[in-house]
Amino acid sequence: MSDRDDFVLSLPSWVLRRRGARMLDPVSAPRPVKGDEVSPRTASSSAYLDGRLMVRGLPGRAAAQRREDLESVLRRRGYAVRLRPDPVDERLEGLLTESLGGGRSGLLDQLDGAYQTRMLVEPVGERPEDPDPWVLVLVARSAGLDGVDLEHLVIPGPGGAYWEGHGPGAYWEGHGPGAYWEGHGGDPGCLPGRAPVSVAVADPSAGRRPLRRPPVVVVPDTGIGSHPWFDGHDRVQVLHSILGVPVTENTTPDPERHGISEPLVGELDRLSGHGTFIAGVLRQRAPDARIVGLPLMDASGTAAEGDVSRTLVALLVGHVLAQEQGRTDFGEDGGVLDVLSLSLGFYHQDGEVASHPVRDLLQLFADRGVMVVAAAGNQATSVPLYPAGWAAAPGAAEPAPGAAPPLVSVGALNPDGDSVAMFSNAGPWVTAHRPGVNVVSTMPTTFDASARAAYRTETETGVRATPDPDDMSGGFAVWSGTSFAAPWLAGQLAQHLCAGSDSDDDVGVKALRARARRALSAELGGR
Repeated sequence: MSDRDDFVLSLPSWVLRRRGARMLDPVSAPRPVKGDEVSPRTASSSAYLDGRLMVRGLPGRAAAQRREDLESVLRRRGYAVRLRPDPVDERLEGLLTESLGGGRSGLLDQLDGAYQTRMLVEPVGERPEDPDPWVLVLVARSAGLDGVDLEHLVIPGPGGAYWEGHGPGAYWEGHGPGAYWEGHGGDPGCLPGRAPVSVAVADPSAGRRPLRRPPVVVVPDTGIGSHPWFDGHDRVQVLHSILGVPVTENTTPDPERHGISEPLVGELDRLSGHGTFIAGVLRQRAPDARIVGLPLMDASGTAAEGDVSRTLVALLVGHVLAQEQGRTDFGEDGGVLDVLSLSLGFYHQDGEVASHPVRDLLQLFADRGVMVVAAAGNQATSVPLYPAGWAAAPGAAEPAPGAAPPLVSVGALNPDGDSVAMFSNAGPWVTAHRPGVNVVSTMPTTFDASARAAYRTETETGVRATPDPDDMSGGFAVWSGTSFAAPWLAGQLAQHLCAGSDSDDDVGVKALRARARRALSAELGGR
């Protein structure tokens, strides 16, 4: 188990190149300077986006003053750069101002404190420099400016000790020998990779009840691919925008369609099918629920923190408006959601972080009756993966008696249902555990990439072969990670909410909070 002092996040170089990201190395990274003294405290290992910063506040409100102050400090320190708000953030602010006018100005003020505006760092002058964003953050801190941070690279719940592949480089460097867990040796800390399996079960939702308002589980992930359980289903949606704001600006190929982003190689991307697999876990645990997929992550299984924050803000506002209007539908204008299932997170360069806009944003979800469930991560470390790390971290507010906690962090159990998986992160902030090893769930039936069976021959009795690791046309696979423990619990919570839904269609805040308290008390009591 790694602690803060020896934890090193390791990501493949191709992921960093694809995302334009850097690794913050605790050994070589510049340290904070106060006066003439260099801080003895090193940074914690993290991944962040180049050429941008995150500034707390909406672009035309709190972030505007912070931007002005930061530019002034940078000029005095000799950095020839200007900061430009991301146009998508400015567009979202306009929509929020229009939607939350009148008596909802209080929520707009709250969002101003829970939002992060992406500032694009643009070098200027005759000899422009492209400074490291971490250096700019240190400059801001030395000047006493708060609310200035890196834009972290968000990774999936199953990213970490094992890069869930089936070929060379499958192991994600940093947890011992053995690149691939083949069932007869290797590193016991590895996660078994994604592999096709044969399953003969009916769609669990075939006998679903005709509820007036099925509970809604929203999954910001890679999306949901083609599968008999989901195709044309009236309780499965994939939304590419909310309130007119795109879920992501990413233009890479759809990771849930064919799962391939490099056509010359044709290899199935390591995290392709991730969202479909999560949707299958939810379907098995909550056959009566509505599943809404938000394709936020690319085929590498990563996302930019700014895209995640922006999408969650739009989701929250759509939720609030639907509550106030008494709407029971869910679409591109948003809608009332009951459970937010997050199989993603980031490591912060400060290690443990008590105050952060995303934490405040998730609290706003909880205040509106939404249960938030987050994967704890698979790096076998006690260093918090956020947002899961805020579930019971130092500084976390204790919920009032009988009130639902704002966030539940879920680690992975082995198939015995008792022992914790070796790869699962640990610490007081991990508040629940659910099965997360060798989980069987759905995969897009369109997947059949370049990998082939290791042995194949034709005989008089027909073709004989070892399994094709890329061929998911059967629609099911086995996979491991806290990414799949989180929806296991999220599905259980959603199914609890079905009790009484056929006779009670009240979508007000009080009803949602009451259901949240009952469900969480039942589930977390036996964690």
